[in-house]
Amino acid sequence: MYRVSESIGLSVFDSLSDPIAVLDQQGVIRNVNEAWRQFAFRNDYAQTAPSPIGLNYLSICARAGASPDGPDGPLAADGIRAVIAGTQPEFHLEYPRHSPNELRWYRMTVIRLRGTTQQVLVRHLNITECKRAEVAANLAHAMLRHCAEVDQLTGLPNRMVLMQRLQVLVERSRAAPDFRFALLFLDLARFKLVNDTLGHDAGDEMLIGLGRRLRNALPKAANKKRAAGSLVARFGADQFVYVACGIDGVIEAGAMADRLRSMLSAPYPIKGEELQSTISIGIAMGNHPAADPHELIRNAAIALYEAKRAAVGSTVIFDQTMHDRAIRMCWPSRTPPSM
Repeated sequence: MYRVSESIGLSVFDSLSDPIAVLDQQGVIRNVNEAWRQFAFRNDYAQTAPSPIGLNYLSICARAGASPDGPDGPLAADGIRAVIAGTQPEFHLEYPRHSPNELRWYRMTVIRLRGTTQQVLVRHLNITECKRAEVAANLAHAMLRHCAEVDQLTGLPNRMVLMQRLQVLVERSRAAPDFRFALLFLDLARFKLVNDTLGHDAGDEMLIGLGRRLRNALPKAANKKRAAGSLVARFGADQFVYVACGIDGVIEAGAMADRLRSMLSAPYPIKGEELQSTISIGIAMGNHPAADPHELIRNAAIALYEAKRAAVGSTVIFDQTMHDRAIRMCWPSRTPPSM
């Protein structure tokens, strides 16, 4: 048996709580502490030998790599060889280890033993609690991000995500003039009557159903031209936005609005009642000159106002005269900018 370096007394070495082994230049285990012996008996190779001393740890790693429980075995063996050969000063590897009761995580560290060029030290630190804390922190972060990006009632993207995605689409349309998209602003007519007569629970159920139908109306992944970038979002209250990509022009955008209205106007079975809905839609084309996300929302909202003013359940596509008229209504003395 090789002696451990004098910098680590045998008694101290044996009392260390982390499993530690000393390997020679061939990767043969020459010494282990008591923690390693306990650690080793939880591993498959210990079932055929009462002590790990004298076994080749590189071979053990190779055998572990053939097991579903030890896919990192060959990587560990390569790291040990690199430290033995002196091509790297140390090696670290985090890996999972299954036990009958739980999944444990370890960090393997391999370094050259001080005071000798003949031996390397292999340490396995139990980092299970750290991993659990990391998983919990990641889960909490994911939940916070989900809450920040998703409408909590319908599960649809919220206004913040909508504006971010619109910015991407606007930049894409500026870079590729052939790329077109349309923003459809949808409003549920007389929704307040549902809340007032059947209660807010019924109103919430209706909004959830409407959101589900909108999500189902999104193009399938097979239609790459339409699916890439298209989305639905809840803008607020009873207003939703449908962003349709790959739209060739206002005629196709109007046809899309007709299909959505037909889908969304089907009765909603709520509290034993068959509730009808009427949808008004305002449309703004994504290739409108100098448009940015806020202008697109504004233009679609102006078109929606015109649609509701014309008749409940109408569709109106924005044009600049609507904006000019809106300015005159708000500020009669102001002259709209010339285009």
